Amino acid sequence: MSDTRSPLMQMIDWLLRRNAEHPNTGANENAAPVATVASQPSAPEEITVPSGSSQFEAPLSGKIIPLEAVPDPAFAQRVVGDGIAIEPTNSVLTSPCEATVISVEATGHAINLRNKEGADLLIHIGIDTVAMKGKGFQVLVKAGQRVGAGEPLISFDLALIKAEATSSITLILLTNKKQLQSIESVQGEVVANDGVVMTAHWKAVTKAKDAGHESYGPMVTTQVQIPNPQGWHARPASQLVALAGEYQARISVTKEGQKASAESIVQLMALNTHCGDKVEIQAQGEQAEEAIEAISQAIRDGLGDNIQAATDTASQVNWEQEPPLINTSAAEGNVWKGVKASPGLGWGNARILTDAIEPDASTVSNIEQEQAKFKEAISQAISGLQQLAESSAESAEIFTAQIGFLKDKELESQCLQSISSGVNAEQAIFEALESQIKTLLNLDNSLLAGRAADLRDVRLRVLRVLRGQPQDLASLPAGSVVVVDELIPSVAASLDAGRIQAVVACHGGAFSHGAIIARAKGIPAVFALGERIHSIEEGTMLLVQADSASVELEPDDQKLAQLKQEQQRRADNRDIASRQAHDAAITLDGIEIEVAANIANDAEASQAVNLGTDGVGLLRSEFLFLDRPTPPDEEEQYQTYRAILGALDGRPLIVRTLDVGGDKPLPYLPLPAEENPFLGERGIRVGICKPAILRQQLRALLRASVHGPMKIMLPMITTVQEFRVVKAFAKTIAEELSIPLCPLGIMIEVPSAALQADTFAREVDFFSIGSNDLAQYVTAVDRGHAGLDYLADPLNPGLLRLMSMAATAAQEKGVWVGLCGGLAGDLDATPLLVGMGLSELSVSAPVIAEVKQRIRQLDSRACQTLLQQCLNSATSDEVRELLTSFTGNSK
Repeated sequence: MSDTRSPLMQMIDWLLRRNAEHPNTGANENAAPVATVASQPSAPEEITVPSGSSQFEAPLSGKIIPLEAVPDPAFAQRVVGDGIAIEPTNSVLTSPCEATVISVEATGHAINLRNKEGADLLIHIGIDTVAMKGKGFQVLVKAGQRVGAGEPLISFDLALIKAEATSSITLILLTNKKQLQSIESVQGEVVANDGVVMTAHWKAVTKAKDAGHESYGPMVTTQVQIPNPQGWHARPASQLVALAGEYQARISVTKEGQKASAESIVQLMALNTHCGDKVEIQAQGEQAEEAIEAISQAIRDGLGDNIQAATDTASQVNWEQEPPLINTSAAEGNVWKGVKASPGLGWGNARILTDAIEPDASTVSNIEQEQAKFKEAISQAISGLQQLAESSAESAEIFTAQIGFLKDKELESQCLQSISSGVNAEQAIFEALESQIKTLLNLDNSLLAGRAADLRDVRLRVLRVLRGQPQDLASLPAGSVVVVDELIPSVAASLDAGRIQAVVACHGGAFSHGAIIARAKGIPAVFALGERIHSIEEGTMLLVQADSASVELEPDDQKLAQLKQEQQRRADNRDIASRQAHDAAITLDGIEIEVAANIANDAEASQAVNLGTDGVGLLRSEFLFLDRPTPPDEEEQYQTYRAILGALDGRPLIVRTLDVGGDKPLPYLPLPAEENPFLGERGIRVGICKPAILRQQLRALLRASVHGPMKIMLPMITTVQEFRVVKAFAKTIAEELSIPLCPLGIMIEVPSAALQADTFAREVDFFSIGSNDLAQYVTAVDRGHAGLDYLADPLNPGLLRLMSMAATAAQEKGVWVGLCGGLAGDLDATPLLVGMGLSELSVSAPVIAEVKQRIRQLDSRACQTLLQQCLNSATSDEVRELLTSFTGNSK
């Protein structure tokens, strides 16, 4: 059956599955939860814990010890689980059976496995080893990994454990005790993985998997902060399970969107809690209130752990007392620092927009009328989004995706079911989207977390329709600076660039959809200013200098007068530049530099041509693959590339092959779960690992190449071997098609490629420096990180040296070299790029004319001298001082 959900819903569902640390690999009541799109409770599903038996080998060599002799009451009294204990003589823990790793304690002292019968196995190395805080342990596997019997799991320092822990006795315990009928085990000395040492016999147990809320009565919830110094390891988890079992209630614990049953030690440990984490306790049933009260108090008391030491230590240090030694976001007087979301300069009176609407909590009696009201609101919301998509070419894809989300049948069904139970339409849509918003915000990825704004935008639009409260942005006074909590796409698209001076926001990053639209409209914007933004009063004069990511409150008249002159100068320059946009960019000493556009489709290609582009330096081909449930086939790709070549009318086109992974996942192309996707399978690595998708794209590109000048660019190339392999692959495809292989080049965006540029220059047809990712990898900072953005500075002297090194290597070998990162469109940096001898700068289409005009004002020899001075600078600030001085003398 085909998946009829919208691309956005499918993407979210895939992201949640991919980010779930503990896959559901066994059909039993203790299966680790996998986050999914929220839906109405279904009818009870009967599941049966397998009967029969499970066999286990010894994971260590040593002597089997009776559980009663273990020096820890929780283990000795079988509170945690039943099984065996071994006094080890070796120091590598191996798997006792074929299993899946459910979780590994952060300190490395314990691991949870699940075998094919659904048996949950906790292996705990030593007693009180959690206090060693990982010292002496090396984890060899990760959550979700399948392991065979005898496969190494954890290596450890046995001598260190004996010296620092209570005991080295290791526990091998079955934690789903309710299903256990009996255990048989051998006695005496055992050898690791040399025959069966423990057999578990199961009894058949039938239990409703999820009977829904209505079967258990109202939900009671509370939040509690975890005081345990090492979080919930085996002992506190077992104490919580034992306590929960005393009450007639279904009890669960949720941490940051991940839910665990209070009946399962494995699930509780898999929450990976830490001291200070906040968890939500939920209970349903006859004794729900009593259970919540007792469990929350037990958690505060430490669940058997000694929490006094942690409390004493915490009380001695106030981590918030001092600001960071380097604090770029701190206010300097009345100047605040944030994140540059859209460049430019603007000032005006603050106009505060609110996007918070609390849903009506009342119940409804006329179900049919409320459902009709909901459907009409969805219809009106879709109509409004269609108007935005049709009137805003730069953001049409964003609103098309939002339309698809509102058309999602699963979302509609969920809301209608909520209404049928008496919930009003406002509350239904609010709750249906809230869990997805929270989940995206909790993902360790700035770009994906930014997509939560799209869900809030959709929800707010529907709520406004239901309330009959449309947002009237046309009434904002001319010259306003808009102040928002977060710039959502629909608000950004509705802002009139001729009337709005700038936007400032509490939240958001440079890669949010709101930022993308603001840049396309040319509206200066500074985001991530923090909660202090709520202290701004309506009408306050704000000066927004987005290029330096600063906002000044109540600037003096003298400064405003100077800035008015600067703004007028910029406007005059733009007018001059636009009149000469179609002329070549030639320096004062006769060096011609191409100024090309970064685009995503044929409409943007046409726009770039109208704005004077010399070609396309970066076609982001991944936009053809995003926001859809299935990949484009070869013919669709071919027609798209051919249409873009047609729009360019003979101008050159550089196509970057599919660049996904990291910040651009595809729902139909599952990639392996990785702790840091930006350092994993992305860019050309996806094509190398999955040749079918690369083959299809190369076939489409080569077929299109006969219709105009085209180059193919490979992203994330790290080694010469990668390039050689892909070039041979492409050459074979070209021969099959009887089409000449068009020029094949690489992006210089990985430091190793820049350092080896002289070697690459002997192999490739061209270079294009990707300054955005290169800056991220050189400085080891996520480019969307609000607190550390000062480190990912494109004018970092180290980054400039790598770029210059790559450019010089290309020139020495006669290889064409361009730059397609954000730095290419920075007018202040243009002299540096001219000094590097770049053949081309590929920029956002709206700034093509200004970049060309800036090049015409420069002498390449003077730029080379400036470049050498900047390369010898110690800091980015010193580079900026040199650029400011040079710019003043060259204009």
